[in-house]
Amino acid sequence: MPDLAAVFEGARKLLIDQLNLQPNANDAEIAAKAYLQWGDLFADNLYGEFSVAVWAGSKHRLLPARDALARVSLYYNRTQDALRFGSEMAALLGWPGVEDSIDDVVIAAILATHAGQRAYRGLRTLQGGHVMVQEGNREAQVLRHWHPLRTPAACTRLA
Repeated sequence: MPDLAAVFEGARKLLIDQLNLQPNANDAEIAAKAYLQWGDLFADNLYGEFSVAVWAGSKHRLLPARDALARVSLYYNRTQDALRFGSEMAALLGWPGVEDSIDDVVIAAILATHAGQRAYRGLRTLQGGHVMVQEGNREAQVLRHWHPLRTPAACTRLA
């Protein structure tokens, strides 16, 4: 089994040349190579709508990330012994220990602001333009990878 694995939904065309990949490279190869080239903030160089998670086995690091506009969902549930994630709530709600009761406070906020939140107490949403870094048993860090006035390297090179 490879040391590095990725799960990715998103655009891919702009990165093929920059990462020196074959034209038929799949999205998971692109995300994995982007992580190897750019590290924790790799998602800042991904272009388009995406939800991605990279696992670096030798470092025990899991890095879920979302595109800047949060067009593709990424929900997660963190317990003391696991971090579960998925692009749909249903993928998480079936797990034992994931609280599936409705969060009244979030429902009120959704109705008041039309914010794109989750409705279940046991789930959280990774904000658009952010990457989560989960390493071993340490507390997860959430880092902002996207800044509105900065152009990703892939776009700069092709412009």
